[in-house]
Amino acid sequence: MGKDKIAVIGAGYWGKNLVRNFHALGALACVVDPNPLVEQNLAPLYPDVRFVPDLPQALNDPSISGLAIATPAETHAGVIEQGLEAGKDIYVEKPLCLDESKGRDLIERAD
Repeated sequence: MGKDKIAVIGAGYWGKNLVRNFHALGALACVVDPNPLVEQNLAPLYPDVRFVPDLPQALNDPSISGLAIATPAETHAGVIEQGLEAGKDIYVEKPLCLDESKGRDLIERAD
């Protein structure tokens, strides 16, 4: 992946798989999760990765080019919007969001 770096947003049930895979690719810069147990459990496995509790820390980091979002479905739209506003590339676990018109809007904005 070259110099592209990813922040994984949410490292719970599915997010921890994204953390593992992006780390294996050498692309993982940061994990964002408000739960302190996430860092406690994952930091020993990924000592070169930064763990932060809130999204703005990843959004404001110019070294992070993309977000991989694995948060609860009801939060997807808001996280995607913030990521797009920050100029980040977005990968989101399904569903894109819970409202079809909002989904269409997000797709248009991403284009």
